[in-house]
Amino acid sequence: MNDETISVSTAEKSLYGVHGWLLFFISASRFLAPVMGAGALVSDFAQIERDNPIFFASPEMVLFRSISWSFLLGVTVYTWWFTERLRKAFEPESVDLAVRSLIGIAIANVAITLVSVVGVLGLRDLDFIVSNLVPVILVSGISCAVWVSYFKLSKRVQNTYGTLKRAAETNAKPAGAPSTTSIALPVPTAAAIPVEPPMKTPLEHGPRVDSAPRGDDHFFAMALAELDGESRNIGRWARLFSEADGQEAVARARYLRETAAELKRQAAAATELDAVRAQDEARKTEAEELRLQLARRGLLSEAMVGRRKDHLMQGHLDGTFTVRHPSGLTQRFHEEVEAIKWAHEG
Repeated sequence: MNDETISVSTAEKSLYGVHGWLLFFISASRFLAPVMGAGALVSDFAQIERDNPIFFASPEMVLFRSISWSFLLGVTVYTWWFTERLRKAFEPESVDLAVRSLIGIAIANVAITLVSVVGVLGLRDLDFIVSNLVPVILVSGISCAVWVSYFKLSKRVQNTYGTLKRAAETNAKPAGAPSTTSIALPVPTAAAIPVEPPMKTPLEHGPRVDSAPRGDDHFFAMALAELDGESRNIGRWARLFSEADGQEAVARARYLRETAAELKRQAAAATELDAVRAQDEARKTEAEELRLQLARRGLLSEAMVGRRKDHLMQGHLDGTFTVRHPSGLTQRFHEEVEAIKWAHEG
């Protein structure tokens, strides 16, 4: 099986990513809505200028035009910002931001129209106010209701941003339970992620270094906790996400494999280092016990035994000779003792 194989149905693949109506919403919000808004303003102002040139040149009307164009510019800039997040950040918060923005823009559109007509232009004619507000309310309200419903019900939005999964996790969580970081995109189950069978190593046939499970499942669990937690390696994630061409599930599978392999290498290196340290401590203890034994027997003075022991240990560390059994070390000390006695008697 190929490493990149993920058990995702064809239908789920087709309803994922910025395509379809989601792409239309982003494109229309960025390009079509500003053009239509600017065209409506130009048409309305031209009509007012034709019908009442004196009123069109009044300070109140100049201020009204400035407010209208400024509002259109502000909405356009803000729309570019939250649609850019929709296009790049595949997480439930992006959908929440879009829904709040749609509702806020609709309310602001009605409010700015009412304030401009009543406060800026100073018009108190109820029929005129209603005739200006009703079209704004209808257009803004219908547009907001349609797109908010789309973001709440669309299968593509749920698959791409993980909103349905977050809702299910929230409903399943008992009251008072601490909140956890939600997964941004739909993630295949553990059974859907191909995991190569663990390879047996010589160390696995002997005694374990500790009692905790150290198989591949343990390292994959640690990798998954890192991926879904706050300690995610951002650089590695960005590289794998780019290599996967934006396919979140594929990038997650690669991240789990790389991280688990790295954790396994680190654990093996730590075990090897502990073994080397334990062996070194054992050799030092063995040499110290033998030195004290010879000193108690009076074979060598304390100072002389210490010097010879240091010499032997230094020779051992330099690779001059190797002692693998206490009897060998005792024989070497015995030879040193005999040499010192012979030199003293001579």
